[in-house]
Amino acid sequence: MKPSNDREAITLIINGIVAGGLTLRDVEDGEEVIPVSTTAEAVEAITAVDIATLNVLHPNGSRTFVWFVQGNEPEEVAADYGVSLSPFIDPITDSWGFHS
Repeated sequence: MKPSNDREAITLIINGIVAGGLTLRDVEDGEEVIPVSTTAEAVEAITAVDIATLNVLHPNGSRTFVWFVQGNEPEEVAADYGVSLSPFIDPITDSWGFHS
């Protein structure tokens, strides 16, 4: 499903990460670090600002991130992310016809 807005794109990406077995840790919004444990909490924290970083944990304990930038096309909302998240994010964004 191609997203029609940033919030929808962010939600689809986070759902894919969670479905892949990763754990949501926190959102850095430029001023504070907000602990999150659900998709709804993460989306709320991310969409409250223009630029935010979602930090997640792999089952093996390693940490990685997704840097969300809003305001462009929804397909571009995941502006950068750790290479270890490619197996989870790329299939989602590829289905939108966008290649990061």
